[in-house]
Amino acid sequence: MQAMLEWQQQSFRRMAEDMQQWVELCSHCAARMTQAEIEAGKDGADQAAKRAKSTANTTKATPV
Repeated sequence: MQAMLEWQQQSFRRMAEDMQQWVELCSHCAARMTQAEIEAGKDGADQAAKRAKSTANTTKATPV
């Protein structure tokens, strides 16, 4: 009976450790994805600003 109790306690500890590692992995992945989205948004905004600036600087634009 004691051996079974110890086995269950160790199993619960391992499950808790696995769950903690899984949560850390998910947190790390979410942080990476968020950072990538921020960088992509910043790059998109920079490109849009460059296009707007080049459009505003054209002197021979034909009115539509």
